[in-house]
Amino acid sequence: MKKIIIPLFLFVFFIVVSASLPCQNGAVSDLLPSSSLTLRYEGEELLFTYDDLTSLEAYAGNGGRLKVTGEVTGPFSYTGVRLLTFINQFDAPPASYKAVVVSEDGLVQTFTAAETAGDVMVYTTQGEENGVGGVTMMLAYKEEGATDFSGGPFRIAWVNTGQPVTDAFLWSKYVCSIDFFDDSSDTILPSLSLEKPVNGFYIFNRRIFPFITPVIFGGITVEVKASDASGIAQVLFVVDEELKAQDANAPYQWEWDEHVVGYHTLTVVTYDAAGNIQTQQQDLWIFNP
Repeated sequence: MKKIIIPLFLFVFFIVVSASLPCQNGAVSDLLPSSSLTLRYEGEELLFTYDDLTSLEAYAGNGGRLKVTGEVTGPFSYTGVRLLTFINQFDAPPASYKAVVVSEDGLVQTFTAAETAGDVMVYTTQGEENGVGGVTMMLAYKEEGATDFSGGPFRIAWVNTGQPVTDAFLWSKYVCSIDFFDDSSDTILPSLSLEKPVNGFYIFNRRIFPFITPVIFGGITVEVKASDASGIAQVLFVVDEELKAQDANAPYQWEWDEHVVGYHTLTVVTYDAAGNIQTQQQDLWIFNP
């Protein structure tokens, strides 16, 4: 009901206000490039282009995905780079680690060293359990020999020389960064609070009065509070399953000032130095023509 009433109310208001809004068509400069990968460990950051990745030790194998519906996709052949190869790019790689994989669709996943080495459930091509282990986690840049595959140019795949199938939720697509952390017993989630926008009317980044949902005219500075005893590694800003920006330093902010009109979902995600992930969502209306 709210999705119906609010547009009717806003239509007249938008006609009055939009005439005074400046035209702002700025691109989102913080959007991570789809053709590069960022690796991080202990304050060290490495950027790899597609050509850089193909120059590393290549790994090849076959792998398929078991969906929650029971349907199996693949197995297909993949070529890429093992997670262990990535870790060894750092000057002092961790002996035991966790890996946090970030994708451009806003998905953030944490994997243990055991999991990256293949300690996950494996299935037959018919979707039947076939034991744990025997696969390798890799970042694939080719599927069936092609570079323009679905979920590319970089996606997480689980492969071996046979025809293994693993759970689809393990397969990240559109991967843009991987953080490595020393293994820790810390399982406490970081605290996370979306401070702005909250329910209310905003005009040119200023809250005018309260309302039942955020309604924004013009650009806005998205503000987040995040904290954890182990330290905050990253705060991510996602709109409708599209990663817009990352911030590793407080105060955690993102200037949302692009051409955007209508109903959208803003998601903020943070993960700490132990790989623990916390998420908060806010549906809102924004009019920034």
